[in-house]
Amino acid sequence: DGRFYEVIHMRDRPVLSKTFHAPSSTEWTIVTIIDNQQQNTFLDEDFALISQTRFDKQYDLHSRPWYKQALNSTDIITTMPYLFANSHKMGVTYAKQFETRGIVLAVDYTMSKLNEILALQKFDEKSEIFLVDNNAKKFASSAFSDSTTSIQTQKLDAELTRIIKE
Repeated sequence: DGRFYEVIHMRDRPVLSKTFHAPSSTEWTIVTIIDNQQQNTFLDEDFALISQTRFDKQYDLHSRPWYKQALNSTDIITTMPYLFANSHKMGVTYAKQFETRGIVLAVDYTMSKLNEILALQKFDEKSEIFLVDNNAKKFASSAFSDSTTSIQTQKLDAELTRIIKE
């Protein structure tokens, strides 16, 4: 029916705090959009209510690519990286339709957070954990959490591309 709910962890995210006009003690923001009315609820670290704002908002959930993909799949879908409107950062969305048709749960990860998560999975400093798209191009990597990519990683990239294309 077009209802939209979003829970945002605001810690250390000044762009989001500015975007939502969040009070300085905000730890969590809950965004609710129902019948073109948006309500932002601001909570502190103990989940105590700080304040709420309400305003008109035109948001068509049904037009979002991640929503459409999830409706057409029985599996968890992953988008290609795109620019998140609120944070102005690149990221991916993972989404899955519930058994009740039309209800979708989606989780967003910025590329920097995804790279950090992948870096935590490394079993030694020479290893690399990464995700590739359908064209064998890396879009997230434990190596991207550092500013440099080793020669070994570059060789592995070329080998992976060759294997996938065969």
